[in-house]
Amino acid sequence: MEHLIASIPKNTAEEIDVALTMFRNRQLVDMRVYFTDQRSGKRVPTKKGITFSPKILPPLIEALQRAALNLD
Repeated sequence: MEHLIASIPKNTAEEIDVALTMFRNRQLVDMRVYFTDQRSGKRVPTKKGITFSPKILPPLIEALQRAALNLD
């Protein structure tokens, strides 16, 4: 089971998908880079990504917010 939360453009060729997934009866958050295969036209996941427990979402969100505040 996968529930897509968001698909965020990374650049002109890639997107970052944020999804909720299940593995061994555990809910996980998956963030993965996808690209569109030129031959088939299908979206394909790359090896670039991270899967983690939802328990770390609050500190991750806080860290991303701090990073956003420190951008030049």
